[in-house]
Amino acid sequence: MKKFLTGLVLGIGLSSCTVVFASETIQAYLFPSKVTFHINGKSTNLDVSGENQIINYNNKAYIPLRLFTETLGAKVDYQSSSAATNGNNLIDVHIPPIQVSSNNEGAWTFKQSSHYIDPMIPEGVGVSFGKPNIDFSTKSIQPQIQFKNSRDVAIQIDPVSIEYQVTKVSTNGETVLFDYKIPPLDGRIPASSWFTANVPPWDFKDGQGNFVEPGTYALSIKVPSTLDYKIEDSGAPVTISSISRFSRWEYEITQNMIDQLKTK
Repeated sequence: MKKFLTGLVLGIGLSSCTVVFASETIQAYLFPSKVTFHINGKSTNLDVSGENQIINYNNKAYIPLRLFTETLGAKVDYQSSSAATNGNNLIDVHIPPIQVSSNNEGAWTFKQSSHYIDPMIPEGVGVSFGKPNIDFSTKSIQPQIQFKNSRDVAIQIDPVSIEYQVTKVSTNGETVLFDYKIPPLDGRIPASSWFTANVPPWDFKDGQGNFVEPGTYALSIKVPSTLDYKIEDSGAPVTISSISRFSRWEYEITQNMIDQLKTK
């Protein structure tokens, strides 16, 4: 069966077929198919009947873009060509922020890159904890705690709990001045992505609201000793024994530094 078609479509490579070119139209074949999306362990079948039928053109299968994106939870805006658009049809795809489990909404900020390598996570997946910098303008120190997946495949993780502490170090042991339990992160972690924990900064004050005394202070994180995750496509389980290369940083806070913090 042949049919001339125009419209808004998304191409996915398939096996060969014969096509005939026309001046401003294409001739392609209807391609009866069953399309299933597998998202976070749930399967959703696309309704490709009626006006949403798939076509096979130039060795590719085409699915209506609106159907495809809305199934993924995105939104499509379309504006036909005009003088205001310089003769172009305008298509805007609005992808919502990637959500992790509901119990950590707002606790993590998501970012993704095409590819990266982070020496902080030697096994490709884990927690990165770089040495925080002292910010005299805000009179605080802000840690950067990130859960990273530098692999080129998405993974599924069980809840990962991280606790962040600031302690005063002395010969008699350590005194906790600041403690923050980061809401657990779990679920799908896309390929080449990372989640940054939104951790409150420490303002160099003790539990009574006074600036600390000169001395040694430690910023540390407590993480699980191992991490189990599954590769999304294959479901293959993976266990890593080194979830974070660094988990503790120490600082010598001098009287001069404290004076600067008090006067800024």
